[in-house]
Amino acid sequence: MAFRGVFTMRRLAAVAAVLVMTSACSGTSLRTAGAPIPAGTAAAPSASESTSPSAAASAPLRAPSVHTFTPAASVPWWSVGPGWFLVSVDSPARHLLLVDPDGRHFPVFDVSSHSWQVVGWSGDGQRVLLQADTRRFPAATEVVDLRTGRMWRPILPHGVGVVGFTRPLGLGLLTAVVSKQEDGSDTHYRVERRSLYGADPVVLSRDVVPDMYAQHLVYTPDGAHVVTTIAGQLSLVSNATGAVVRTLGPAQMCSSPVRMWDVTHVLALCSTGLYLQPLDGGSPAPLVSPDTRHGPDDVDINVFRTSGGGLYTDSLGACGYEFVGRVGRNYRVHETKIPNVTQNSKPLAVRGSTVAVEAVLGCEEPQKPQAPSLFWWDPKTGHEQVIWAPKQGDQDADFIPFQSPYAAPLQAWLP
Repeated sequence: MAFRGVFTMRRLAAVAAVLVMTSACSGTSLRTAGAPIPAGTAAAPSASESTSPSAAASAPLRAPSVHTFTPAASVPWWSVGPGWFLVSVDSPARHLLLVDPDGRHFPVFDVSSHSWQVVGWSGDGQRVLLQADTRRFPAATEVVDLRTGRMWRPILPHGVGVVGFTRPLGLGLLTAVVSKQEDGSDTHYRVERRSLYGADPVVLSRDVVPDMYAQHLVYTPDGAHVVTTIAGQLSLVSNATGAVVRTLGPAQMCSSPVRMWDVTHVLALCSTGLYLQPLDGGSPAPLVSPDTRHGPDDVDINVFRTSGGGLYTDSLGACGYEFVGRVGRNYRVHETKIPNVTQNSKPLAVRGSTVAVEAVLGCEEPQKPQAPSLFWWDPKTGHEQVIWAPKQGDQDADFIPFQSPYAAPLQAWLP
């Protein structure tokens, strides 16, 4: 069974070296749910998200063309928040819908071309990034405002590609360009913050080496700083100026940030497992230690804590196997048993004592892969509450948890 969620896509792409994107695209192949997009122009989008008053966006030399569509009227935007999901599914066109914690569905957008993928969801829940799933970096990118009914393609210099939204609200873009590439070595990228239409770049890191299991950078909850890797070491960087505030932890120990754990700690992928790294520069503390010799997990790429204190991991085993693990007292991971799940399972978020899980429920036919379901699972009782299930013909379902300040940021993969 093959999931197509962002982390699984990254891992498969990095291992097989087949993730592909391109900048060539002469027009959009997008439409809203039930409404065609009339061509037209409008005022430039909002300014870049920043903590610096001087970063208010000035008009670019060439404003992007903004197309309009009729937005979905039924979405209760004021309530979109933690526990919500953005679902992308082919049926047969690619549909985008919002799913609330109780399983109510709100269709918001249709993408007529299967080659476009969701690579970003803003922290206010209103905008998405759609990117052409083609064979070179950078890829053609569209910003779609689901609430206002506007969409546009950012104007970027040659070689610069969009990789995600800024935080906390997604009022700006994160972009990347190759900064150094030598034969036989890793590709290094310069990551910048820009306005939603591509103007006013501020360099946040000149030395990002993509990690197949983690993020390029992670924002602090207030959006004032980012955590990224510079010269092989986690570093805290000012979002306003791009200046390094301090390095974090011992050199060469923690390779990449995963997500913010709380206001003062970032969850990081380190040489011996997942650690909590204090933002004040103190020593990291172990949270999950993989047992690659005796346990089922080769690597653990995320971990969640329920209200009862249980730690549940997104773990990878042999031969592409992915499962929900539980962390024991010795920091080791043990595979959980989820009722009605016999194949891969993936934790996406927590809500109180329950874990949101992506998995195929029931038996899967080997020669006929089916789309997974999305459900809340209570580890103590085993109860499952399905909030999205595939219909006949549904394929390639992706589930994106609401991008709160503490969710792993959805970001496009860099080759």
